[in-house]
Amino acid sequence: MGPTLKRFCPLLLILMTALLLPGCTSLALEKGYPQHGGEIQGLPVERSVEVLRDSWGIPHLYAENVHDLLVAQGFVHAQDRLWQMEMSRRLAQGRLSELAGEKTLMVDALV
Repeated sequence: MGPTLKRFCPLLLILMTALLLPGCTSLALEKGYPQHGGEIQGLPVERSVEVLRDSWGIPHLYAENVHDLLVAQGFVHAQDRLWQMEMSRRLAQGRLSELAGEKTLMVDALV
């Protein structure tokens, strides 16, 4: 990495963060927060699965078989991290502006 690029990288990181933050915020507010209580119907499980969250919000899953455990793990992971996966996918494809608007056009042009 050349000296010019080394000086440019921190500035690029700051610029990308400043441009992505509004998009991440709006996506989180549009999609809402994950459901951490109550019952969820419609998952392809054979028996009930219990998801308990500790004081830090870390999920602990309890199931009677491996299949149900893995289905619940996938659901909980997607519920908690879907916004991040969506933003990463859009960033890699140069499609952030579809979500965040004109503010991110410069970031999309870099891809």
